[in-house]
Amino acid sequence: MNPPINFEFRWLSLLGASVALFLILGALTVVAGLLAVLLYFPSGRTARFAAQGRPSIVLLERGDSDYFGAPLAEVYRRSPDAAEIIDLHILVKSGQWLAFGISEIVVAWFGLRLGQRWALWTLAGTNAAAVFGWGLVVVRYLQRGAHVDLDLPPVVFVWPLFVVPVATVLGWIGLR
Repeated sequence: MNPPINFEFRWLSLLGASVALFLILGALTVVAGLLAVLLYFPSGRTARFAAQGRPSIVLLERGDSDYFGAPLAEVYRRSPDAAEIIDLHILVKSGQWLAFGISEIVVAWFGLRLGQRWALWTLAGTNAAAVFGWGLVVVRYLQRGAHVDLDLPPVVFVWPLFVVPVATVLGWIGLR
């Protein structure tokens, strides 16, 4: 469980690249959490965004319209409480993003950077769990026949799906 006695961390190494990628992902997740708080703390933000034709809340506008049977602006006009539920849910998610991002930074800095193997598998596993959660949403959309383009914010989907496997392989090789 401990790194070799003569372990020396170097940024310009495969392990260094892995640590950097996980630190960047953690920082981006913290920024996403902070932005969500700033954007959604004022009540009614979701309904205003939908009325202005801004990006969709779940996947993308066409898919959300397919899933809910109407554009989200229409859904929120019919049920203003639905938009308020989304606002509240996003505030809860923002706290979870902040916690996840901070944890990711701490595990990458104090675990993986010091050569701890458990840290690599913790980072890989927690990011896999996050992608799994989005995968469950996609499955629900597909079950309803809704259009899915996976047009998600990069920090939510692209980084974990594409960068984390690279960071994990780099870290695994770098720890050998």
